[in-house]
Amino acid sequence: MPTRTAPCLRSGRDSLRPGPKQRARPGHYAPAAYDMLILAHIFIKIHLMESGKDYPSLLNPGIINSYWVYKCAAIPGITTKVFPQGYSNIVFYFRDDTESDSCADSVYPYIFIGGEATRTSSVTYQKDDFIIVALVKSCYLHALLKTGMEVFTDMFIPLEEIDTKLALRLKACCDEITPEQKLSAIDRRLYLLFSGAPRSVGGLSRAVDLIKTSRGLCSLDEVLEDLNVSARTLERGFMRMMGVTPKTYLRIIRWNSVLHDLKLHKGRPLVHTALDFGYYDQAHFINDFKKLYGSPPSQFTVR
Repeated sequence: MPTRTAPCLRSGRDSLRPGPKQRARPGHYAPAAYDMLILAHIFIKIHLMESGKDYPSLLNPGIINSYWVYKCAAIPGITTKVFPQGYSNIVFYFRDDTESDSCADSVYPYIFIGGEATRTSSVTYQKDDFIIVALVKSCYLHALLKTGMEVFTDMFIPLEEIDTKLALRLKACCDEITPEQKLSAIDRRLYLLFSGAPRSVGGLSRAVDLIKTSRGLCSLDEVLEDLNVSARTLERGFMRMMGVTPKTYLRIIRWNSVLHDLKLHKGRPLVHTALDFGYYDQAHFINDFKKLYGSPPSQFTVR
């Protein structure tokens, strides 16, 4: 069996390989961490909504929003933008590290933890990579990892550098042959893991649900009133369990909702979307959109 090395994932700017394995220490993940602009949340977001497939979690519907299952194109070098979406990710990255494409044992799962994304970036896909991504509520991932989620924000960190035992338990369920079998086994294993994790996230989970239900249009005062907590308490909880402030999370969900509406109602006058999301000045709406996504909204409204 050949020696395994972690995959080299390329962005339009650079490529990285992790260095020699180092002992994980709480709060010290920098040697194994990957900048968002290079690894990003490379397996989800708009590109996969169009060309991958979304599967619901049968056993963890309140914790895992869905799974993205994606087989990269046979032609390498496809670059796409990736956008903030309001979830953390457990990424199962299967890469054939041998010259043979017929040996099932050569496909090795690398597992990464990705925190909340707060900015847009781009990534270039490798040839024949197979990816399964669990889109997880950040507060539940915090409970499972027992680590503050702020260290994962805009980052990808190999799970082996955080919790070796957990990484081994997840890899053990990846021996199934077909993608459907792999997905089913991963969902079962995550169900067992989340069932055993502390459930002290109820209040924050309710705040997240309120923000998402309102499409990011509720105010922080409404969230504070619903939870009956102080602004400082809410901010500390969000930073620890979500990795971002409540204000940042509201912004992520609001603009993700804008993007969803633009793609759903192509050809609709832009002014209507701007008004729906509280903008009375279309120019201001366009400028804010371009700051986050790097492109004008008209790119997403063409039929």
